[in-house]
Amino acid sequence: MMSLNRNSLGLAVGLVFFLVGIPALGQNLETMQIFAPTELGPYGGGPQPKEGYFFTYDGIYWSISKPDTATIGENTPRSVYYTSTQTQPTAQSSTLDNSTFKSNFTGGDRFEFGRIFGHNGWSCTITHLHNQTQYIWADGVDMAVTDVTAGTVNGTDVKYLDGYLDAAGTVIGALPLNFDQMIVKNTVSHWSVELNYIKRAHPMHCGGVLEFFFGARYLAVDERFLVNAPQQRYDGSDDDDDDDDDDDEAHGDNTLAQIPSILADSYWDTKAENHVVGPELGIRYSKQHGRLSFSTEGRFVAGFNSQNLRMQGTLGTELDPPGGQYQPLLMGPTAFNHSQFEVEFSPVVELRAELHYQLTRAFSIRGGWTGMWMDNIARASTSIEYRMPDFALAADNESVFIHGLTLGIEFNR
Repeated sequence: MMSLNRNSLGLAVGLVFFLVGIPALGQNLETMQIFAPTELGPYGGGPQPKEGYFFTYDGIYWSISKPDTATIGENTPRSVYYTSTQTQPTAQSSTLDNSTFKSNFTGGDRFEFGRIFGHNGWSCTITHLHNQTQYIWADGVDMAVTDVTAGTVNGTDVKYLDGYLDAAGTVIGALPLNFDQMIVKNTVSHWSVELNYIKRAHPMHCGGVLEFFFGARYLAVDERFLVNAPQQRYDGSDDDDDDDDDDDEAHGDNTLAQIPSILADSYWDTKAENHVVGPELGIRYSKQHGRLSFSTEGRFVAGFNSQNLRMQGTLGTELDPPGGQYQPLLMGPTAFNHSQFEVEFSPVVELRAELHYQLTRAFSIRGGWTGMWMDNIARASTSIEYRMPDFALAADNESVFIHGLTLGIEFNR
């Protein structure tokens, strides 16, 4: 048994060295010596650019810029009646927005591998950023919407959110829209793949090396905006004294809103997917000083953005028309499923700056910063039209900035 274990271990070790040695054999090297001391001498004009297969891994800590500020509801106030004795309507505005979202940092990974020999080579880079998720919890949220005529009652035009203001059913008016509680979840994700041909120039007199990139790149920026507004119930007392409202930016006025939510138990789930693909051009400059080296590079993508916007949800699951006092007369539970597809030009500019410290002839550690700007990106929370009875989609394109730190290790780069 001991002999069998030793043989298995020896076979595994041999297999590892064989797999690692294949690229070296393909380069006609007599020995790999990947752990040999680094070459620092000035002989031949200084350390020469590395050739052969290479691989790098970076742990990334990046942020995605937050979407533009948008209200949950329409910006224009809506005229409503809280009682049948009001002679003039009250202006009800949307009291919650997405301004509390932040450009939070989250982790991820970046892998790059390829081969370069002489002045020519290729590389493939894969980047994945973990989901950035944020929440808003708010109580007593007022929401203004665009209401339109749903039909007629006794010869009078009635909108979707109109109802009887008195128990006798003689006075019809626009009912206020208020949610006892609103839970908002926003998730943003990003990943990309790029494949490039590398053209390396002759080393410069100062020792620097220029490399040019030509290839293609695909980038994805996806966002999901989910709003859940459960049943509102008032019993004439406030039983939420223990609620922590520190995170709420705005609250409705519960002293006025004694009318139960006319759209009780509603939710809407909006997704904005940006698929950017196009040709990529880039340039990289690097220079070594002893064990330390510095590199900087820029990349540009002439991207074509295939945007997919989708929204589904249900409004007013408790409705049962014709409604009684403080209930919509003509609107019942409304489910919807919308989609919209657009193609936009989305240019992408990326800059990188990194410091490298050479440990052995083949291995180095590195750290740096990456910043990426892209235009005409659809965001979910800003692409909603709050129009009755089933909302609507309208892409609101904006610029997105992704940036952060990188820390990793490289082999033969």
